[in-house]
Amino acid sequence: MAALQIIKQWFRRPLTCEDVNQFIIDYLEGTIPPRTRTRFEAHLENCDCCGAYFEQYLQTVDWVREDGSAQIEPPEELIEVTLHFLREHYSENR
Repeated sequence: MAALQIIKQWFRRPLTCEDVNQFIIDYLEGTIPPRTRTRFEAHLENCDCCGAYFEQYLQTVDWVREDGSAQIEPPEELIEVTLHFLREHYSENR
């Protein structure tokens, strides 16, 4: 009986910020289960950080849709740091 209670509590718990991040695409595509959708929306209403992140995410999606030809160039520093990391962690000598 205790295991059943734990499972029920888990499904009733509020979503975490990490949960919200994992459900964004499902939410936008309308494939998220209704109960999870309600918990997702409640989290967005109560978490300023996730609410701001979600709004920025929507703006980015809209921007890309408006200009499908948009080519986003990453900053040179990001390219250099990424390549350095990959070379250090995934070199052939390892």
